[in-house]
Amino acid sequence: MSNEIYSYCYNLIESIILGNYYNISSEKNDFNLINNLDLKIYYYNTYVQNGGNLCGFYSLFNLYNFILYLKTKEIKYIHILKSPFDFFIFYKQILNYIFANLKLEISAIKNLKESGCLERFQFDYILNNHPNILNTFSDDNQKFFIKYTKFFFGFNHFNGTSKEAIQFQIEINNFLYNNKTIYNILIILLGIVNHWNILILKKNNKKNKIKKYFLDSRNIPEMFKINYKNDDEIQNLVNKLINRNLSYNRKQPSYVWITFLKQWIIDMNNSLNIISDILNNKYSIYELILNHMINEFCEKFFQYNIEIFISVQYHPKYFEDEILKFINEFNFINKIKLLNIYSG
Repeated sequence: MSNEIYSYCYNLIESIILGNYYNISSEKNDFNLINNLDLKIYYYNTYVQNGGNLCGFYSLFNLYNFILYLKTKEIKYIHILKSPFDFFIFYKQILNYIFANLKLEISAIKNLKESGCLERFQFDYILNNHPNILNTFSDDNQKFFIKYTKFFFGFNHFNGTSKEAIQFQIEINNFLYNNKTIYNILIILLGIVNHWNILILKKNNKKNKIKKYFLDSRNIPEMFKINYKNDDEIQNLVNKLINRNLSYNRKQPSYVWITFLKQWIIDMNNSLNIISDILNNKYSIYELILNHMINEFCEKFFQYNIEIFISVQYHPKYFEDEILKFINEFNFINKIKLLNIYSG
């Protein structure tokens, strides 16, 4: 199919959706308060994950101690980030808390006991209920406004639910425009491909400056220095990480593991660029998802309706009728309505 036809189809589908089903007003005037943000990334070394699927526990450990560092400026918390002793004490405490407070299937309990991953709902429960976490997020002196949200991205698509997308945009707006405290802090749990990471944003409301702090149990700051669109540079970085893992007596990684790692490097860079763009009001999370949904719709429409383009030279009225019919079959309207929080 020619690019001309694809472009025509995409523009027509977008106009039908935006014209009939979706109000994408984003109250742009409110966003003029923030511009030219300082978005330099500060990459902090942490204790390196050497096995298992514990990246969720590492992320929880990292965010907990780094928030304490931001609040107190005590350097001991930076040292704790690198401490295997402190990590495994924390890990055992969190496991015990989960077993004591969550009703889990036997298979889930077994998975956690065998160095299994921390699931989304478990992460949420801990952040919303664990007394030490809640105490860290609170601020009696009203100096810090601390919130958290989630951003799931993989294979060049936002992978969160509609509810998570809405919550993400709400917390971004709160972070940018709440000026009741000296500092705003937003913790973003990054679920990128198959790995948890932490991005922490800190805004000085008096200076109107934002700083980014990135914490990751893989500890490869070089990933932000390479051209992530260059396959050779990505492969060199992957080889370096594999050699490091082998030095820890890890097994030679599988093809699947290497494939996911390469994709994570790409999507991690893409995710940070997207979040920076959203902070700078280049687009909202809703517009990002809508764009992905339209692209997905186009691909499916072309897959099942290729004969239309061959037989009728994409006559506008006929084509529009076919699009509207396929929209209903694709359940596209219900997906759009879930995002439509502006029009009420």
